[in-house]
Amino acid sequence: MRIQLISAAMFAALFAAGAAQAEQTTGKIQSVDLAAMTVTLDNGTVYQVQDNTEHHNAVGGYLPGNMVTVVWEMQGQTHVLTAISPAG
Repeated sequence: MRIQLISAAMFAALFAAGAAQAEQTTGKIQSVDLAAMTVTLDNGTVYQVQDNTEHHNAVGGYLPGNMVTVVWEMQGQTHVLTAISPAG
């Protein structure tokens, strides 16, 4: 019984630590830098676009002034974009 409780506690801790810590922000695009692969929203936050970002090929289709919803997570000091879509 004790081993089961310890296993359950470890599983819960691992699940909580490994759970997606993605956050979602909606805002207006201030700028898109295709060379640096970044998107900056009107709140001043710069989001780094990764090759595996959902819709990353479409990042070039977004223009300053477009309202978007970005899904992101922190990796060190970097806001890493995991998805981008028109806000709606």
